[in-house]
Amino acid sequence: MRGNVLFLVAFLSLAVGCASTEVGSSSKATRDSSVLSGEGKQITITAKGGQLKLDPKEYIVREFDRNGDKKSDIVNVLKKADAAKNEDGTEADPLLFIKMMDLNLDGKYDVYRFYDESGAVAKEELDLDFDGKIETTDIYRGGIVMQKEIDSQFDEKTDLWKYFDEKGIIIKLDEDQDGDGVADYWEFYTNGVLERIEKDTDRDGRPDVFKKAGDLKFTTIIRNEGQFGTGVAPQQDTVKEEQKQEEPKKEEEPKKEEEPKKEEENTPVAPVTK
Repeated sequence: MRGNVLFLVAFLSLAVGCASTEVGSSSKATRDSSVLSGEGKQITITAKGGQLKLDPKEYIVREFDRNGDKKSDIVNVLKKADAAKNEDGTEADPLLFIKMMDLNLDGKYDVYRFYDESGAVAKEELDLDFDGKIETTDIYRGGIVMQKEIDSQFDEKTDLWKYFDEKGIIIKLDEDQDGDGVADYWEFYTNGVLERIEKDTDRDGRPDVFKKAGDLKFTTIIRNEGQFGTGVAPQQDTVKEEQKQEEPKKEEEPKKEEEPKKEEENTPVAPVTK
């Protein structure tokens, strides 16, 4: 698996600039029935999200053969410019919309790369183990991967979600550990360092226990399910204060009037006789 990933990364860095032989946009693709191209024919892309059907009046398909076996292993789907013109008055070049690549030349596409209208990569679907199934989907913004969706069990179900900040540093991880399609385990990061873990132990979609980084055991999350909604239970000091306020006040007993002090009698002191 590690070798496949290293090969994938190395090839992706060379795929755009490699020398290729064009098979021709009017010929039918010979791989995996993923592309149907040609004059007047509907263009169909089959990726993780299902089939994407494109109008040939708006899109162009160009297929390339890297190894000279007369089979397309790179397919570019381009969107025609909407009556746009270059400075010299000629028609603007079509924009790259989707690029599909068969990295190991086994007849199955391993990379589906989607571009936005500015030409930047918006999403990339990857088959990292070359089994014909997408395991990882990267979602980009501004050239940075902001989210990863991963099928770690190779069962064609996303069970791991990773979220990143504008610098590409992880800030959160969600995981489906029981295979029901819903996240039940969460990790929270600060500056790329794990700070807190939460788990859903009763499968209601909400965390029930948590622990901070360095803690050995999980602590139960107590919620207040009262009439004012659900929330975290108040701190112990606050509870005690509320209990004090609710206790009925005892009636104060009338204070006894202080008796006036008696004046001290001036008793003469007898002289001491030696």
